[in-house]
Amino acid sequence: QVVPRLGFKKSLLLNLAFMTIVDVLFAIIATSPPAAWPFAPLLGLALGWYYPTSGGMLVQLIPPGKEAEMSGLSMLTSSLLSWFPALMITIANESDNLIYGQFALAGLWTIGAFIIASIDEQQGLQDVKNTTDKVRQHFKGGESTEMTDAANAIATPKQSPVV
Repeated sequence: QVVPRLGFKKSLLLNLAFMTIVDVLFAIIATSPPAAWPFAPLLGLALGWYYPTSGGMLVQLIPPGKEAEMSGLSMLTSSLLSWFPALMITIANESDNLIYGQFALAGLWTIGAFIIASIDEQQGLQDVKNTTDKVRQHFKGGESTEMTDAANAIATPKQSPVV
């Protein structure tokens, strides 16, 4: 129930701050396996909060007609960047400095928070609304374009040849 009250951007920033705090506390407190167990539900809460919120923010800022393109770009960048935190943790673990890997991970979430904070969510929503209004006006005007011709071709059922 956080997103309806705060909006996607503030909720995502709050989530990144929560993940950073949990990660730093984990690095400092969890010096043994039993001390690490209380952090599992906190991390689960943070990740369960992060993915729907980040996806929701992306979806609300995509202009109409660009959904596949922007979703593909999001998936590509996620795939390209997903190896980096794991590499940092692996290098830190192999050099017996896992605490530095945890701090580096918190640093990445902090960088992400600064990037998210730089997004003007209200301007983005206004731009999407303006684009949506233009697209609606275009299709209501009856103008013939490749998009409307393609949409009409899909909507018109083809006759099956009689065999």
